[in-house]
Amino acid sequence: SRMTRIVLDTINPSSLVIFGPDPKRWYSYNAGATFQLSQNSVKNLAVNSIQPHPRNSRQWLGLSACTNAGCTLVLSNDMFTSPSYTTVSSATTLSHAEWGPQGDIFYLTVSNQFGHMVSNGTSGLYMVPLFGRDHVLAFQITDHYIFVGVSRGLEAELQVTDLTQNPSGMDRTLYVKASFPTGPGLPNKGYAVLDSDPSAWVILAHSLDIWGGGWGNMYTSDESGSQFTLAIEHTNVEYGYFDYTKVLDGVYISNNVSNWDQAGKDKYLRTYITFDDGGRWSSLQPPTHDFSGRPITCTGTCALHLHGVTSYVAGETTLLYALENAVGIIMGIGNIGDYLEDDIQLCNTYMSRDAGMTWAEIMDGGSIYEFANHGGLLMMASTELQTNIMLYSLDEGLTIHTYQFTTQPMIIENILSSPGGKTGIVMGRTPKGGRVTVTVDFSNLFTRDCTEPDDYEDWSTPTCVLGENIVYSRRKQAALCYNEVDREPVVSTSVCACTWDDWECDVGYDTMYMADGTFTCTLTGTPLPDPPTNCPPGTIYVVSKGYRKIAGDVCQGGVQFEMVQKVCPQGNSTTPTTTITTGNVFPFVSTSATTSGGGSSGAVNPTPAPSSDTPPSSSHGGLIAALVIIFVLIVAGVVVVWKVEPVRTRFMDIVNRVRGERTNRYSGLLMDDGSI
Repeated sequence: SRMTRIVLDTINPSSLVIFGPDPKRWYSYNAGATFQLSQNSVKNLAVNSIQPHPRNSRQWLGLSACTNAGCTLVLSNDMFTSPSYTTVSSATTLSHAEWGPQGDIFYLTVSNQFGHMVSNGTSGLYMVPLFGRDHVLAFQITDHYIFVGVSRGLEAELQVTDLTQNPSGMDRTLYVKASFPTGPGLPNKGYAVLDSDPSAWVILAHSLDIWGGGWGNMYTSDESGSQFTLAIEHTNVEYGYFDYTKVLDGVYISNNVSNWDQAGKDKYLRTYITFDDGGRWSSLQPPTHDFSGRPITCTGTCALHLHGVTSYVAGETTLLYALENAVGIIMGIGNIGDYLEDDIQLCNTYMSRDAGMTWAEIMDGGSIYEFANHGGLLMMASTELQTNIMLYSLDEGLTIHTYQFTTQPMIIENILSSPGGKTGIVMGRTPKGGRVTVTVDFSNLFTRDCTEPDDYEDWSTPTCVLGENIVYSRRKQAALCYNEVDREPVVSTSVCACTWDDWECDVGYDTMYMADGTFTCTLTGTPLPDPPTNCPPGTIYVVSKGYRKIAGDVCQGGVQFEMVQKVCPQGNSTTPTTTITTGNVFPFVSTSATTSGGGSSGAVNPTPAPSSDTPPSSSHGGLIAALVIIFVLIVAGVVVVWKVEPVRTRFMDIVNRVRGERTNRYSGLLMDDGSI
């Protein structure tokens, strides 16, 4: 039968449901070791709308009976595997719903009203609008903030609230407008919230074609989540996705368009990484030897470039993959050279054990892969042909073994596993198009459990990240044992002395880098208002002199800049009542300046594209591995919103539908069920 989605329970990932043709569902409580079929469950359920509760096991939220008039909100206490459910909102007007920060429900109606559900104590829940009659395009709830996209005529703005100040998210007065650097030639065609831990990452699409392709600039916020400065320019966009991957807090990977000024031409992509939350970016260091141990030779610019999720959405390759449960481990498919190769047959599979500082080639050609047991079990299979052979490793790629997991070859589309599990779920299809799911159990290969201290090592990133040195305990690469730890523990943390990497230029200031790695911040725009727009009387706010510490950075001492603390005025007064000066001014030691990234904080200055007589490789680039993406397209004066919620399954059907049904004359709304 046709499978539409696999959903894992948030609290207990061993509980999962495979959704098939409505109302068929296969559910398992033992990580796929056995499945049961349910054919008598909630009907007309919008599968892509399902959200497990963040704290209550098997309690899932979803939208049902969707029509052009909207959807009904329903709640299940058994993962939608039985006909029993609760109708939260019988009014078929909802287009989106999410669990709130305190377990409440936030919603968006088809008439673009945003609000939350409130209990009246007798007849269940009723809807309370938060933004009045404002035209809300979309909203997103993260661990630290709530972001709300609001339409203002033909323009849109981003409203944000800090959940440390507004824990429930229900106080409308604590939402403020996000502020971004502005300037000529920077049209905002859409935006996406990429991450919010510890600072918010938002990307603005500055060039976007009718297919959702182009590029955008990424910005990072201060700790309020509302004041943004430029992190990196010209991040790749395809099919409405941005090429961005989070590795650890402060460590990110981005694919960028080097020939961003050549609209309509094939893109030349390069991969960059940052270890200081977007302050500085560098190319990936390529491995010195290939999978067979032969030295790698390279001419010209030799850097490692990796495909992202856009290639995955297009059905071309696998995700660039990093999990916090397997700390420091990254896997991806790419090539060594000047640019990212579009032809997957020219790419290989690479792995890093140190959060992207160094890389190793672990397989010739591209592959689909998954790692479990905190990286202690690595599973791979070819994506280029029908196969019944899986490759696996118990020592993070040091040695690779083969295993025939079924008698008949199949086209493998995905491999899934819970991070601490011993099993892999292989999803694919037969040559005739039938869907196949195979569970592969590796339990017998783990002959013993890991023991302290012999099987573990302390590991940390080579440099301080966000002013802190975090030491993790993880299984040694060559220790062939089963790691029962639920999550890689943090052994110790220590605060680092501040360096230039812990600072960035504040809103309204541009960056000029010096030859010795320092930089100056020059006021070129409008600085933040003093006092700020949202300034509750008696609270403290900080005014910089152009330099601000990166959000979430905890460094102390070392390089410091003057900061002024002020107290918000009382009543109608606009004058702060007291001021407190902290820190000291750090003297500049160099006067030989070089600019980078057009004079903006942390930006990479793109290298010009090769000349026309040098045949470059084009690429579809990659995407975010993350959250809800919002597009605001102005087509014939009409605001059109695209909202896509990626899951870890192929999106080829949706991509084909978009390619076939979107033209230069029409714009469409991509629904959660894949319809236009």
